[in-house]
Amino acid sequence: MVTDAASHEPLSGAEVKAGVKVVRTDADGKYSLTLSVGVYELSATKYGGYTVTSSTVDVGPDGVTQDFALTLAPKATIKGTVTDGSGHGWPLYAKVAASDGTVAFTDPATGLYQLSVPQDAEYTLTVSAVSNGYSAREEHVTVGTADVTRDSRLTVDLGCAAPGYQAKYSGTTQTFSAKSAPTGWTVSNVDPGLPGYAHQPGWVFTNPGRRGNHTGGTGNFAVVDSDRSGPAHLQDTRLASPTTDLTGSAAPASSSAVTWCRR
Repeated sequence: MVTDAASHEPLSGAEVKAGVKVVRTDADGKYSLTLSVGVYELSATKYGGYTVTSSTVDVGPDGVTQDFALTLAPKATIKGTVTDGSGHGWPLYAKVAASDGTVAFTDPATGLYQLSVPQDAEYTLTVSAVSNGYSAREEHVTVGTADVTRDSRLTVDLGCAAPGYQAKYSGTTQTFSAKSAPTGWTVSNVDPGLPGYAHQPGWVFTNPGRRGNHTGGTGNFAVVDSDRSGPAHLQDTRLASPTTDLTGSAAPASSSAVTWCRR
């Protein structure tokens, strides 16, 4: 039987292990483990902060009885505040899950959370906003005997769906709503010179596979559709934009989809 060392009450769901064999106690704290005759190192523990207790047993032909009294490990507190990290800085209603299974939710009004965990251990906290639009974050915390404060700031994801934000495009943008390359844009296809293989069409603007727009926008789009081109086609293709003057930009950058989330 497995019991609580302080209350002497039976512990259900405690884990008893001998080598690779593992069983769990029933509602009355009892367990049964089938072993061959021999000497074994048995250990028992229970999820929720109980320490591991071990004992060496000599199993004879008639078996052996081994009880365990488990002690709760001393606890420490991990506490902190979860806030918006993309500009507003306001408190967030978030879930904070420790790697030992302990879970807490922040106060939506203040962003404060508190976790009670066993001392002298390392934890990974997964912090995720309850509302959509924020990227989850991991915090690594080492807990000794004293309480630990760990704040976390969550940033909005590129979808800009977080409350208080909207998508803003910075710089020059280009849609591909027509069925040909926009003015100033060029498509260059490299011929690999392999007999029987075609190097066309490369980049196209007619949606030949009828795939729908998955770019995050609406309307027509540019695509290199290898599946639609067929097995006898090879694509080595370039879609080039017109020359852009970036001399006035302090931090010039280019991308196929640059989105800034604006407060």
